[in-house]
Amino acid sequence: MKTISNITKGIKNIRSVLYYKQINILPRLLRNYIFAFFRINENVPAPLELQIEVSSLCNLRCEMCHIASRAPSDQTKQITTDQFRTIIGHSSPLMRVAFIGLGEVFTNKDLFQFFIHLNRQNISLFFYTNGMLLLDKNIDALIRNDVKEFGVSFESAIPENFEKIRKGAKFSTIVNNIKKVRERYEEANKQIEISFGSVLLEKSIQEPENLFSIIDIANDLSVSLVNFANVANIKESGLDKYYSDATENAKLDKLFARLQEYADIKNTRIRLPKTSLSQGECRLPWVAAFVSVEGEVLPCCALMELGDHDEMVSLYSLGNLIHQPLSEIWNSKKAIDFRRRLSSSEPYECCRKCSYYTGVL
Repeated sequence: MKTISNITKGIKNIRSVLYYKQINILPRLLRNYIFAFFRINENVPAPLELQIEVSSLCNLRCEMCHIASRAPSDQTKQITTDQFRTIIGHSSPLMRVAFIGLGEVFTNKDLFQFFIHLNRQNISLFFYTNGMLLLDKNIDALIRNDVKEFGVSFESAIPENFEKIRKGAKFSTIVNNIKKVRERYEEANKQIEISFGSVLLEKSIQEPENLFSIIDIANDLSVSLVNFANVANIKESGLDKYYSDATENAKLDKLFARLQEYADIKNTRIRLPKTSLSQGECRLPWVAAFVSVEGEVLPCCALMELGDHDEMVSLYSLGNLIHQPLSEIWNSKKAIDFRRRLSSSEPYECCRKCSYYTGVL
């Protein structure tokens, strides 16, 4: 099953390459997945995807987010245009950039310049937003720079529950913003794929109407995918009991089966995490790099959820992409050692408790 899973993931990435007509880097993309599959830890090709935290500032305070635990000075940082261009230049060639992290992307005052730069470089873009700042000027920038896809964070379509989880959000505003994006793209005769990212919480499992309501509204809004996912550390969300206790695990199996059946009826595509734990599933340190708002390259994006920000950067940063090319950072002694530990029977503690490693993200 691991072989099938990795081949499937590889094919999806290859399809993205073909879609964006970047055939010239296809061989290197295949090499990344070959290195990951066979756990080759040295001389790994620099990844073709960057995951960048462009801002640590957020307009909301969500119950599952770690941003409030950062030092106040770490909650207002932003990557500048010059830094962004340097990061992209130090990582060339790239297939795809994803703006993810704990901050809200639209709080970065230079974001439009990032769109322009990626568009000129023919690098595809994906990002997550909480949806509150999908204002007219921001929608204009998306259309102008031919942004083809983005995701909106969505844990419930029951307004009062949504607003309890995402403190500071207004459910009706976000729904209207999504509709407006769709309308504006249609007026411009352009296509946009909007997906939902839905973090699974204990309340969601106990009150599954929250999850079914997301499928309903995804169908209403022509959302292309609902990606249901666990947090990086399921103990923090209270969901670990559904994986460690046989009775609770059976309940989770049944719930996920019902969700899939309902999604099929609604003709809505969903992704659900696995319901059984395994080990050694993570491939990220071979195929993608996460860049913090300070420019620090980390082996994966989940580290920001697995401990104190400054501690994670201090322990696991492989180098700074503002000052070094990615080709050097990706095969530094620290990077090789991290992959070697991840491939062994004694990975770092942060990996052992991570949902990527246990295969349930």
